[in-house]
Amino acid sequence: MPPFRPWRELIDSLAQDSEWKDRVCMTSGFSSLLSRRFKEALEIFKDHVLLHGKEKSIDSPEEARNYFNNYTKEQRTSQALHAALLALDANQPSATPPDPYRYEQLVNGRRTYLGCPIPDDAPPRPDATAFWNEATHSWSSQNTAPKPPKRHT
Repeated sequence: MPPFRPWRELIDSLAQDSEWKDRVCMTSGFSSLLSRRFKEALEIFKDHVLLHGKEKSIDSPEEARNYFNNYTKEQRTSQALHAALLALDANQPSATPPDPYRYEQLVNGRRTYLGCPIPDDAPPRPDATAFWNEATHSWSSQNTAPKPPKRHT
């Protein structure tokens, strides 16, 4: 007989089974949101388990999978989970600053934009229209006005 695992640990392990997780997300009715917020959904699910006193009934990985799967499909609980995850998504932009390298791509470990390499010491590409100017060793962009030359007095 396998050793006893606490119910919280069994629920946490659900995130590790990617094939099962993908199936649950697809059948939930809010697949991309659930996939993006899966760990948060598991935390919300743990609160549900405690609220309903079901922690003793989750005594195996199969039981944890079945209960969570039903939780995401049953209309009342899935609507509550969906609403909670939407609220988390709504708060996301203010909580996390945008990725400064969002306009770049990594190709074979090198920074690039539109297939052109970016020097390792270059600052992040400022916007999607910026291009690396080899002459000035800086970014040039259609979205920013050129800086006037500095005057020495």
